[in-house]
Amino acid sequence: SVLVDWLNAKVLPLIEENNKRRVLDAIPEAPQYDIEKITRNVFVLDDESDDLAKLGSQGTCFYLKNVGFVTCDHVLTSNMQCFHPKRSSERYTIEVVARNKVLDLAVLKIDNLVKDYALDGLETGSADDLHQMDHIAVAGFPNYRLGDTGILSPGLVIGFRPTHGVRRLLVNAAIVSGNSGG
Repeated sequence: SVLVDWLNAKVLPLIEENNKRRVLDAIPEAPQYDIEKITRNVFVLDDESDDLAKLGSQGTCFYLKNVGFVTCDHVLTSNMQCFHPKRSSERYTIEVVARNKVLDLAVLKIDNLVKDYALDGLETGSADDLHQMDHIAVAGFPNYRLGDTGILSPGLVIGFRPTHGVRRLLVNAAIVSGNSGG
């Protein structure tokens, strides 16, 4: 009984503390996103043309420091305009600077938007620096309607898929219509 008492008093607490530390070390630390910065630099793309087939076509774009506004190529229409939900009545005409249909990427120039919003831009990163189970966030304006806040959906990198020499991320965060380009 002395041995059992000693084990319960001295050894068991050490084992429990070591197990607790091992479990906590295995759980990745939750990221801290600069939500204010993300919100400032993400915009709605919207087609308000008279072409009923394209009316209501929407997407998302974001301002990337030293690059410009970035979106998916499939989002773009000939009458696409850009706006920020906080000032949705202020619409900006877009100019396509570069696009690649295979990679589904486009870089846009939007005159006065950087100046009007005093944008600082999001920082570039690289998919090569990411690993499975790293934290990510998907930001955008899926199916935007007046008054929507947009979404910031946290998730994890769950895999990778090389496409045309580009390492694409597979993530478990929901990506829905209208979020393309976010």
